[in-house]
Amino acid sequence: MIDRAALRIAMGNDVTAERAQGVNDNMFLSHFHDFFEIYYLEQGERYHVAEDKIIKIKSGDLIIFPPHVLHRSFGDDGMAFKRIVIYFTKNAIDPEICDRFLQTGVAAYSISGRNANLIRNLVIDLRDEDEKQEEYTQLQKKVLINSLLITIVRSKAEPEKPLARTRITDVLSYINKNYFKPMTLEELADMANITPFYLCREFKKYTNSTIVQYINTIRVLHAQRMFLETDKNMTEIAFDTGFSNITHFTRTFKQVTGSSPLKTKKRLKEQDGYTVMAKKGRELLSGMED
Repeated sequence: MIDRAALRIAMGNDVTAERAQGVNDNMFLSHFHDFFEIYYLEQGERYHVAEDKIIKIKSGDLIIFPPHVLHRSFGDDGMAFKRIVIYFTKNAIDPEICDRFLQTGVAAYSISGRNANLIRNLVIDLRDEDEKQEEYTQLQKKVLINSLLITIVRSKAEPEKPLARTRITDVLSYINKNYFKPMTLEELADMANITPFYLCREFKKYTNSTIVQYINTIRVLHAQRMFLETDKNMTEIAFDTGFSNITHFTRTFKQVTGSSPLKTKKRLKEQDGYTVMAKKGRELLSGMED
């Protein structure tokens, strides 16, 4: 299905939402965003593969993906589902809330009672507001997304535990922790004590990508993080993320993101500037109060 919410983010919206439903409508490839995503499941059951975790959610549950987290969703054969996705940038939320959910990482929540109703109503209100496009709609959507995140925090719900680990999740974990090292299919299969054929088949089943595609995507993700978190040049970042040379890095980066490393770095720096300034301002005000 067409991701219209992602198109609206690309057009400059800081918060947007989209409802969809289907049967056997599974993501073909794992993907990532430069923004946050809340996946709220209204009906059905879905599996989410996020980094080295496999998480199952049911009706009324939600899962939060911070920026630059590789993920995909799928369902059992014949399982109908309805969901609302909410995309929002760092600019849309309070810096303190932003820091909290960045530190929490990928997390699924099953919330019951009064807070469950509050969350459902806020999600639906946000989606409805996105359709209205009336006066102050953009401001109202920011109010709603902050209220939604605060309600999740106040619910005191513990993140849902991922499904039991398997040989494939162990391989995913190894790749995520050792992306900067050379690695081959044979080495990964030996580590998991399975044949290369079995590893490729099961890996494709869970990630819907080849091992090489997954490794390259993880390396590109870490390169983007390094654009924001370090002052290293492109050559240094290429080697630090496991690429043998800058040419291979540039070509692979563009294949994964559709943009060059230099253009992506500039865009990410511009997006991150507001959050950094807001955080520094909050710290300065706090110091003045002391």
